[in-house]
Amino acid sequence: ESPQPSLAYGQAIDAPGFHLMETPTHHWTETLTGLGATGAALILAHTSQPRPGHPFIPLLTLADADAPVTPDLRLRGDPVKWVQRIGQKVAQTLRGDYQPHALEQNNVDFQLTRGWLGIST
Repeated sequence: ESPQPSLAYGQAIDAPGFHLMETPTHHWTETLTGLGATGAALILAHTSQPRPGHPFIPLLTLADADAPVTPDLRLRGDPVKWVQRIGQKVAQTLRGDYQPHALEQNNVDFQLTRGWLGIST
C-alpha cells in the first residue's frame, strides 16, 4: 500500500515530524513551490540532472559519483560517511556559510500549481 500524504499541496506544517505532501503535479518547480509553502527551511534533492532551485528556499542537490551534473554534494566514498557530509552541508547552508549552486547561478524558478483540474487559457 502506498503511503498517504499528511499535507495537502502547500499546506503549512502545524506539528513536527515526518510529512508527505500531496503533489497534484509532476512539474519540478510547482513541487518546490508547494514544499516552500509548507514552511520548509531547506530542500534536499538527489538528482542526476540539473535542477532549478527556489528563489526563497535553498535547494541542495546530491548526486552519485558518476552522475553527469555538478551537485552541491557528490556522494562518493564510504556511504556510512554520507550522512555526516550531508548534515554538514545542510548546517553550512542554513547558517549562510554555503550558497547552493542553483542560487549562486541564479538558476531559480517559481510557479504555483493549477491543481488537479486547473487549466491555462
